[in-house]
Amino acid sequence: MQWFYYDGESNCGPVETPALTNLLVRGKINGETLVWREGMADWQPLAETEIISSLQWEEPAAATETAPAIETLPEPASLAASVTTKSLADDMRSELPPSPVAGQLSEDVIQTLRGSYLSGAYWFYWIAGLSVVNIILHSVQSNVSLALGLATTDLLYYFGESMAEDPSLGYVRGIVLGINVLLIVLTAACGWLASMGHRYLYLFGLILVAFDSLLFIFPFFSFIAIAVHGYALFAMGTGLLALWKIREAESKLSSSLVPEVS
Repeated sequence: MQWFYYDGESNCGPVETPALTNLLVRGKINGETLVWREGMADWQPLAETEIISSLQWEEPAAATETAPAIETLPEPASLAASVTTKSLADDMRSELPPSPVAGQLSEDVIQTLRGSYLSGAYWFYWIAGLSVVNIILHSVQSNVSLALGLATTDLLYYFGESMAEDPSLGYVRGIVLGINVLLIVLTAACGWLASMGHRYLYLFGLILVAFDSLLFIFPFFSFIAIAVHGYALFAMGTGLLALWKIREAESKLSSSLVPEVS
């Protein structure tokens, strides 16, 4: 039977049962070392496996007690042969569970980070949707305007309306409307791609929204809009950092997988 074990930094193995027992006897691993073999659902401590049960192994109760003399087992001659068959090692490696540390992030932490970056990504949808509402409000000559939305679409709307006062330039209104639709679709697309975990597109969308928000300082100075967009940018930035941490953890995990057997 072949085993993989986790030495604190990377996955090691496969090794035969006698070789794993030898590592235990020599103190290279202990009862708390995480191990896995074919047929196990996930990693578990060595102390909970049949190897410990067969040895009736007990951790020393105190450092002052004299450990019983245990004969060191020889390295099995079959160990070298067990890892020379590449296809067998590849099959076992494909069934190997995720690293027990997952890039130093627990599953609970990863779930929390995932919720954070999704929450940040959804702000793109809010900005896109409320931009549509603002355009409608402007079109019906309403004095009400929402604080959250794209400032660029507002600026283009007013530009198009001013140009359309000249009957010969009425077509500008249609061009401006088309550009506004594209900007709103782009913002919503950034939200969708960000929610799918594309961190660089998430960053791209965040930069676009940040530059757009500067228009609320000049020419559309609005303290409320600045505050609302500042909070939105903070939430989106926090979400981006959470996504970045997840991707870094996945990168560390992939680099710690069992190496190819030549």
